Amino acid sequence: VFEQEQALCQICGLDCTLVCELIRITPIAERESRILELAPNFKNHSNLLARLVARPLPGNVWHADHIVPVFKGGGECGIDNIRTLCVCCHGVVTREQCKDRAALRRANRGGDVERDKQQRAREMARKQRSRHVERERARHCRLDQRARVCTSKREEKARARVCKLDLKG
Repeated sequence: VFEQEQALCQICGLDCTLVCELIRITPIAERESRILELAPNFKNHSNLLARLVARPLPGNVWHADHIVPVFKGGGECGIDNIRTLCVCCHGVVTREQCKDRAALRRANRGGDVERDKQQRAREMARKQRSRHVERERARHCRLDQRARVCTSKREEKARARVCKLDLKG
């Protein structure tokens, strides 16, 4: 794909190789503004922008995309079904395909209202468990930080006592 399209986004025309090379040689403090100057699409994708600022690698600038989506049978096609997209355009295309796939699933199920309710209930429960886990993780982290502070204070006092003894002796 790279040899065929030279990492040019097939939707917006961004030269992803050039962007990657220019970002690599740009000081970290100036990378974000440089990226937005070279590729304004990143303005609407803060997570992708942050990833590229931190690690200016080709995989953070462009992706290979299936022209015919995998869920529509394009997964086993050859190289002629692959195109280069910048990560911003790939994100937009992927979101649209997710919507299409969800609509297709709903249509295939016949719009089973009860099943949709059950799925939403499972998703809500999963989110609540996830929030609980995050709260517990944060609480443990806070406790761990407090323990480190207490330990460092104890070590400081012990050093002070040793220094006093050395001065007296």
